[in-house]
Amino acid sequence: MQITAEELKEIAVFVKQHMLDRATKYDHDVFDQVSKENKTLMEILSFVKTHYPEAIQAWQAIQKIGE
Repeated sequence: MQITAEELKEIAVFVKQHMLDRATKYDHDVFDQVSKENKTLMEILSFVKTHYPEAIQAWQAIQKIGE
């Protein structure tokens, strides 16, 4: 059994498309994970700002010392 040039092209296109689909899915998964982490971080910061404003002031003071 021999593979014709046309069949080889079709196989190459199929493999390339499959790899692009996996890469695109991976990119979307990474973006979703980063978005969830950012949302969680913002919720934590909001909670801390609301309930522990002195912690934010202390953190800012530490940052100024570090500069």
